Amino acid sequence: MLVPALLVHLVLLCATVPTAAQRNDSDDSFLNVTRLLVESDEALLGLDVAPRFSWVTVSDQRSVIQQSYRLQVFPDNVTDPIWDSGVIVSSIPYGHGYAGPSLLSDTRYSWTVGVVTNAGEAIGASTLTTGFMDEEEWGDSAWIGKSLDTNAPRSNALSVNGSFWIWTADIDDIIVSPGSRGFRKHIITPICKAAVTADILITADDAFILFVNGARAGSASPSTMVMIYSRFTVPTSMGPGTPKEVQSGLLASVLIEYDDGTTANVVSDSSWLTIPANPPPGFEQPDFDESLWVSATTAGAEVVGSDFVISDPFTEHPAPLWRKEFNMSNSLSFARPYYTVGGFAHIALNDIPASDRVLTPGFTNYDAKVQSVALNVQHLLTEGSNVIGGMSRSSSIALPVGLQKTRFGDWLTSEVNPIGGNPPENRTVPATACLYKMVSSKNDAARGDANYRQSHNILAVAFNLTNGPAATQSAVDCIARDIRSRGTHMNTGALSTKQLSRAGDFGSRMAPQLSARLGLWRLVLTTIISFGTFEDTFYSYILGLQPTSAAFQSVRIAPQFTGNLAAASGWMLTPFGNLTIGYTNRSLADRGGSGSDSSFTMDIEVPVGVTATVVVPKASADDMVTEGGQPLVEGSDFEIEDQDDGFVVVNVGPGRYSFAAGL
Repeated sequence: MLVPALLVHLVLLCATVPTAAQRNDSDDSFLNVTRLLVESDEALLGLDVAPRFSWVTVSDQRSVIQQSYRLQVFPDNVTDPIWDSGVIVSSIPYGHGYAGPSLLSDTRYSWTVGVVTNAGEAIGASTLTTGFMDEEEWGDSAWIGKSLDTNAPRSNALSVNGSFWIWTADIDDIIVSPGSRGFRKHIITPICKAAVTADILITADDAFILFVNGARAGSASPSTMVMIYSRFTVPTSMGPGTPKEVQSGLLASVLIEYDDGTTANVVSDSSWLTIPANPPPGFEQPDFDESLWVSATTAGAEVVGSDFVISDPFTEHPAPLWRKEFNMSNSLSFARPYYTVGGFAHIALNDIPASDRVLTPGFTNYDAKVQSVALNVQHLLTEGSNVIGGMSRSSSIALPVGLQKTRFGDWLTSEVNPIGGNPPENRTVPATACLYKMVSSKNDAARGDANYRQSHNILAVAFNLTNGPAATQSAVDCIARDIRSRGTHMNTGALSTKQLSRAGDFGSRMAPQLSARLGLWRLVLTTIISFGTFEDTFYSYILGLQPTSAAFQSVRIAPQFTGNLAAASGWMLTPFGNLTIGYTNRSLADRGGSGSDSSFTMDIEVPVGVTATVVVPKASADDMVTEGGQPLVEGSDFEIEDQDDGFVVVNVGPGRYSFAAGL
């Protein structure tokens, strides 16, 4: 359990000297350096690693390429650089590392980049501020948070310690009989006492339904492979209770609190009654005849030393709140709090949130390190009394698991406990074998078998799991038949609908089989938002933007048009700058008018340093494609790579282009 402890260090500097503003000038040809970033952040605050610099060059000219750059880093308000990279020949504007002397902690620096292109030169400037470079620089700051006294008495602690896994008497050393079993346990309230509450900590393999005095109190499904907590208010006269229906094994602990403040703990053990058969109707009732029931069999040793101890399992635990008052008597040039927490923290100054980044610092491996956050709060402080405060919450850790690994190996071999376990073997072997079988089965599913749902064949086509073009077309034909049989409806969900757009020419393969495109893109856009891939599908397939090299330095623009899509436009921020695409199908956009215009137009803007292969559709081989209102002819700005009856492929460099053709 992670304690949501917090460490805060507030740095204040009183001064009256204003910060000098930075300014960029542009020449008449509009060549400029913008979006200056350090570690992918603008004017980074809290840097604690060697910085990497990035920038974007913009121009209103075509075919502009960065030829070289020069980086310089200065202490704030100092004209002599502490590091000068010299002129570096490179067309890449991102990820360039600092190679100067060590930067000082909690210090503001300025940096500039001078860029030389084939169209001229430009300079950009920005700042960065370091954080604490060493743990000792946190000074006298101490971790604060809610106190957890691990030595405090646990008279009211709920734990599985002392409990046994139990099952029916038909258990042997290896095999546990499958099926449902009933368990009953009488808990008698002592004389002159009244039971107030009963807290029950219970788990089962694989599922359970819990009853108290005949009333259903809770349950867990086979997919819930964790301890389940339930709390019940028990009647004053406590008779028979807590019968349970489980599979394979039951582990339980009941903590009863009486009206005089005393408690009693009841654990699962051989005193519980059961029968080696499915429980009969009514077995959960207090007056059920249990004369034929026998003692439960314990499987394995008593549970001891378990970390599963709940000192106060059902009381709401509010987030720890903290605050600190302090006075300011002078004006400030900067104010920067640094904080770290084992989880998340929300910080406010004078009742105003210090940042909108509420889920910070975020997840990390807390056994090795924690992340820290730095903020600029100068604008939130006032002369006189100030208050800093907030709350913190703990977080859990999710460790990545490799594709070939698995939690379950060859489960329940003769060497392991009959309750369950993995044998002493390398679990990557069965995991890889099962993965191969899954892929093979998916390949078999792509045979066009009508017994498979649409998603089976869609995933097979999208992931290239079919045996050749004939099998691919067979799978597509099967999808089309199934869609027609459903009145041109699809029954795919978030997973497989997303892959419709990833199946390459899936749309063109399926289109001849159907009278319309079924509003394909509207379906895709409204069903995959839950997977967070709306933008991925929109950009990659509707706009047709696909990277062909790292960081979008070269791209292919080939929109997948549909019969119902009149227009689309969008832009993507690449490491080289904004790449924009927009197109209009006039025959659809002018519906309701004369309908005489059947032209297609596409406008694109390619950032400095990027090349693009553009696929422009056209009605026929004789149809003319224009760019900027002029017939498309190879020149210095682009080259024609290929053309056919239905398209022309053009290679272009950086700049703005406007294509038009008939459809």
